Amino acid sequence: MGLFILLNASHALAAPWRLWITQPLGHPATLASEQFANEVNQALQHNHGKIYVYPNAVLGDSGKAVHMLQSGQLDFAEISLGPIAERLDALQLIKLPFLFRDEHHLQHVMNGSVGERYRHTIEGTGIVVLAWYSGGTRSFYCTDSTIKSVQDLRGKRIRVQGSIHVEMVKLLHAIPLVVPYQDVHKGLSIGDFDCAENNIVSFVENQHYQFAKTWLETKHMISLEALVVSQKIWKDLSPSEQQTLLQAAQKSATYMQQLWEKKASDALAIAKQHGVRVVVPKDLPKAIKQMEPLYRQVVDDTASRQDLLTILAP
Repeated sequence: MGLFILLNASHALAAPWRLWITQPLGHPATLASEQFANEVNQALQHNHGKIYVYPNAVLGDSGKAVHMLQSGQLDFAEISLGPIAERLDALQLIKLPFLFRDEHHLQHVMNGSVGERYRHTIEGTGIVVLAWYSGGTRSFYCTDSTIKSVQDLRGKRIRVQGSIHVEMVKLLHAIPLVVPYQDVHKGLSIGDFDCAENNIVSFVENQHYQFAKTWLETKHMISLEALVVSQKIWKDLSPSEQQTLLQAAQKSATYMQQLWEKKASDALAIAKQHGVRVVVPKDLPKAIKQMEPLYRQVVDDTASRQDLLTILAP
């Protein structure tokens, strides 16, 4: 009887699990993470602590979140692959511009052999990928209402978030400016730069359409994100518990994609209502060819070359 009470007391006192996410409440990624947490909580409620979702990056920025996952101070996260890829040469391929046709192409690739190899690589850092999320396709938007093609970006000052975006803009013969995201709205309003790039949802939610009336739909990059768990948590789970997490995560990824497609469609409609001109450029093949120097840097590696062929295969 005493042992029974002790065991139940240990379950009752199990430390709660924390799930970090940078997005706010109501965002598709947050809603999908909450669905994952609810399903896992219901399935494992008698075995482990409950998962609590912490939105708005209240536990720290993405760099801190990665460090906390690796050290076991954080249990789960829905996180951009960027902070992880920066530390791993093997993941540089996935950051290339014009790599994926659309989000469905990305999901197909990441749920196949390429995604499995990346899972294995990331696991070596102390983080286990449960499912891949898509953070939306990125395009350019500008204050210049005369832009009709990618080549019209030549000489334009374009706000970027850094890293490979800088090289991409240079190859388009434009001028990259690394500016904090919270300063983009003001920068567009006072003419600090001519263009920026992001997904349509962020463009609308932050009201950048007030100043940028041209949406150049290049879809040059797709933000790859992942629902992950600290390896310190993962290794203490039984195989059946691990399978429960994987199944719940995959369901959440499907849910996330459905929510995102609806939100992106609504955002595009709102942009048009506010006078934004949507331009689908006809010169994308030329822009893609301009990216050859970036691709050459990656395909020197045999494994990356094989991954690239797999991704580009019809």
